[in-house]
Amino acid sequence: MIGLAEVHLYLGDYAAEGEQVLIWEEGLDHAQKAAELESQSAEAHYWVASIMGRIGNAQGIFKSLFLVSPML
Repeated sequence: MIGLAEVHLYLGDYAAEGEQVLIWEEGLDHAQKAAELESQSAEAHYWVASIMGRIGNAQGIFKSLFLVSPML
């Protein structure tokens, strides 16, 4: 699952603007599942945070406030 999250992050980087967030959200699902299955995995949590950051940058601050609570 971590590999799928990583692939989605990089695919989103090269996708058209309208498709980026959708691809990153798919990757976020994979990363979150990996983090749930392996809660001690720093790599899984890294990909969750990395993809959340990409989504946050793409959507802007106010549209991305929903990401704050899962990170706390």
